Amino acid sequence: MSASDAEARLREYGPNTIAHEAGKSVPMRMVRLLRNPLNVLLMTLASLSLVMGNHESAAIIFFMVLLSVSLAFFQERRSSKAAAELRALVHTTAAVLCKADESSPPGRLPLLTAAARFPARK
Repeated sequence: MSASDAEARLREYGPNTIAHEAGKSVPMRMVRLLRNPLNVLLMTLASLSLVMGNHESAAIIFFMVLLSVSLAFFQERRSSKAAAELRALVHTTAAVLCKADESSPPGRLPLLTAAARFPARK
């Protein structure tokens, strides 16, 4: 592949990189944790306790939900940081063989090795 072909493909398709998951905002993560079916059930029970006048039970249940969501949030944050640090230690590389003779098909042929990753094209 000539340099001009490579530049044209780069402009057309963009860089050939592995896509990584974008981080979610703190409020969105909290909402996701609150939407857990168990937390929804507990919040419903706490609301019913509050309506029925049992304020002590409602406060205890709300506190349990708050504690559960807080612990899950901080554990998830720690594990995400650890996973990011591990990803930073791994350097993904790939060797590419370019055949320059006329009999080979156009393009580049990747040399696959153990644990090689390539982004998929649609």
